[in-house]
Formats: sequence, structure tokens, C-alpha cells
Amino acid sequence: VLLLPAPQNLTSPGTFANANQLAAYLVVGALVALGLGADFLRAGRLVPAAACLAAALLDIGIVMKVGARGALLSLIVVSIFWVMGAAHALPRRSRTILWGALGVLAILSAVAVAARFEKISDPYRFDRVKIWKAGIDAALDHPILGMGPGMFEARGYRYTFPLDREMFRYSKRAGSTHSTYLQMVTETGLIGLIALIGLLAALVPRLWRIRMGDPVAGAGGAGAALALLVCLVHGVV
Repeated sequence: VLLLPAPQNLTSPGTFANANQLAAYLVVGALVALGLGADFLRAGRLVPAAACLAAALLDIGIVMKVGARGALLSLIVVSIFWVMGAAHALPRRSRTILWGALGVLAILSAVAVAARFEKISDPYRFDRVKIWKAGIDAALDHPILGMGPGMFEARGYRYTFPLDREMFRYSKRAGSTHSTYLQMVTETGLIGLIALIGLLAALVPRLWRIRMGDPVAGAGGAGAALALLVCLVHGVV
């Protein structure tokens, strides 16, 4: 990923389908590595802790290079809530370090995204809103049971929007809604939405409770919980 040159208007995703998926996996790896590193540090094992920290920084550095907006924004949002929730249990110096690190992450993320769009040509950078609208229109046309699992890719051509600046006005077909939750609602309707709400209501509080670690999961489990929360937020876009 670091060595291969990117195509003219794409970020090189390596073996992944696109740069967004690559960034999601890297963010998961970074948070799990940080959690494991904290466990090693508490056990006095400095070498494995340093290796985990290096792996986490490498992952985040590649995400910066990729410039994936959704992954970076999700990581920042979850980190803000985590620091707010953890602040009362930490000494003042630790809180200052965490807020400072979060500020640096936000600044570097903004620079990374700006650099990405400065160097590449992305003719579709603002079309995602139109794709979301197409997904909403499809959901409204199939409100109860949806279009069927996997059917938006096959039947989404009915909701293709025009591209006035292109030679062929309907040259871009929406193969997905570019939102995990909207895709689920579009393909499974109200029934799927109720199931989704039930799943999130059961899952998110449990993940949030172990964000600071517990006797069973430890800091490694807390890192995994935060990684899953980032994935849930990332799924919005």
C-alpha cells in the first residue's frame, strides 16, 4: 500500500475492494494493538508494548495516507466520546495527554484528507449525497420488506441519477447505498429496521461498558470494543 503508486483518481487499496474498506480494517487493527499494548505495559513487558504501539502508529499512518474520510471521522468521533467518558477516572496529566493526542489526530486527519483531494481528481466526490437519496427513494418504494437482500445492486439502476457534466448522463449506476444502515433498510424494509434497532440497543451499551476494560477482557478487550464502535459509526457513511 505504501509503495505502489495510486491510479490517477483513486487511492491504492492493495488487495481490498476500495480504500474505504482498507481504512476500516486498519483502524480496527490500530485500536486492538493499542489495547494489547496497554495490557503488556501493565504487565511490565516493554518490548511487546512498544511493538504494539509501533503497529498502531503504522496503521494510523497508512489510514492518513489513504485519506479515507469516513474512517478518520469515525475514529475521531468515538475517541471524543471515549475521552469524555474516561476523563473522570484519569489523573489530570493523563487527560491532558489524551486531549492533546486527539487534537493532533484531528489536525492530521484534516491535512490528510485535504492532501488527498489536492493530488487526485475525483469527479464523484459530491455524488455520495445523490446515492444516499437514491437509496432512500428505493426504501420508500419498498417500505415493509424492502427490495430483498443483495437486490439493490441488481435493481438500483432504476434509481440512477443524471450526471450533467459527463458525456453519458446515466453512466454511473449506484451499486450500493454507501451506507451500511441505509442498505439494510433498503433491502429489508421496516422489518429489518426493527431488527437493526434491537441489535444496536443490545450491542452498543455492552461495548460502551467495557470501553475502559474489565477483569475478563482487559485493555485488549476494551480496544476491540472501541474498534467495533468505530465500525458501527463508520457504517453510517
